[in-house]
Amino acid sequence: MNQNMISNALSISSKSIEDSPNYDDSWTMLKMTNAIITKRGTEGGKPTVDIQLFDEDGNKYIMMATGAIMMALSVMIDAEAKRGMT
Repeated sequence: MNQNMISNALSISSKSIEDSPNYDDSWTMLKMTNAIITKRGTEGGKPTVDIQLFDEDGNKYIMMATGAIMMALSVMIDAEAKRGMT
């Protein structure tokens, strides 16, 4: 995922709970159980994060994200939190 894709994702972020997406029944809610960081998870030796998830029926899922994506999200969340404090 490049910076442009991340910026596009931010442009659709909600500003409050009232503006948050209202997901219908076509979406499945998943809960996170663990996040596992692999220091050299990519072929290029960059970190990855495996996020282990499950649904209400106990089905298990995994989502892998690069460390760069997770760091970008962290920076964006921090910026939003700071913006809310002013």
